[in-house]
Amino acid sequence: MNISTNFFEIVPSKDRVSVPYLGFTDKQQLNDLRRDNPKAIFMRSRDKVLFWGEGSFSSNEFLKITISEDYYLFLNVFAHSFLEQFFQSTVTKISTKNHIYKISFFDEDISKNKYRGVKLYRAFHLHFTPYDTNSSMTLGFTISSSVISRITWTRQDFEAQNLRYDDLRYDEKTGEIFATTDAIYRLANHFNYASQIKQEFDSQNSIQKEHEEINSFVMNYFRNDLNKFLLPDGLQIRAINETRYRTDSQTADYTIKMLPKPESYFYKGNYPNRENSFHQRQKIYYNKPFTYDEFENRRINISVIYPKFCYHDVSNFFRDVQKELIETFKLKKENFTPYFCANTAHFYSIMQTEGISIRKFEPKYGVW
Repeated sequence: MNISTNFFEIVPSKDRVSVPYLGFTDKQQLNDLRRDNPKAIFMRSRDKVLFWGEGSFSSNEFLKITISEDYYLFLNVFAHSFLEQFFQSTVTKISTKNHIYKISFFDEDISKNKYRGVKLYRAFHLHFTPYDTNSSMTLGFTISSSVISRITWTRQDFEAQNLRYDDLRYDEKTGEIFATTDAIYRLANHFNYASQIKQEFDSQNSIQKEHEEINSFVMNYFRNDLNKFLLPDGLQIRAINETRYRTDSQTADYTIKMLPKPESYFYKGNYPNRENSFHQRQKIYYNKPFTYDEFENRRINISVIYPKFCYHDVSNFFRDVQKELIETFKLKKENFTPYFCANTAHFYSIMQTEGISIRKFEPKYGVW
């Protein structure tokens, strides 16, 4: 069996380079160098500015970088060369946080304009890092993918539709509404596409979809043309390889262990020795839970926090939960603390919120 990872190995043509540098003075110096020399790459390293490419500058000072001693600096050279294409692009936005580069593509709404007031875009997160095996040091990068949202409606659009916005985050000068979960579902519920956009998020963020998008991204922007990258001192990239592991490998310097199926113990330590085809729920139903004595005669208090607009969904869902607790886990119905709403008994207290966030809620019935 093959196990795919999100680590891609960079195979360089050599393990040492000599890179010219200038003394670093301030950020303005670095910005000026980049502005005046668009065909060159400048990379700060502490008190130095390393550079390579074409430009109206030169230096007699060189810094020698080797993979064995300066692998992070060597990786940083690759990172600057790989990411230059995105800094020059007008349809992508690149940002950095905690040494992770986020590349966002705003040229295509991946939801195909299905959701009024909301657009969805694809982003990729790259972290250039070494991978130390038992036998060697490998250079490469990890990559993941996510879906980001943008609200195309402004505060004025919300006002025109008599849609509440004062509790949402927005820019007071421009009127831009920030794409928080509350803002997205405010529009989704107003236009009746809440369930559809949730399914869209689930589908776009699935492991299968992420693996597909990552491989497509690496192929299109990195592996398709290894000669397009601007690198110093004649350095080249031989290959960019996806890292895969085989569970039946006899010579690998790694070990893959499959977690064993956990053993199940039931009431009074009962453990069915005989393997059978019963589902775990059925086994609990027949044998009672292991901790049955802990709650058999206890008063049970349950509180449910939910957005107002989800009342019916929550009510139907908890009806199934209550049935499961009583029938499968053997909780006694009379032990549930009743709460009353409009002369109707509920076996849970209700906490209603205006939106998805629970930072502000309005308790209606029962106690916290």
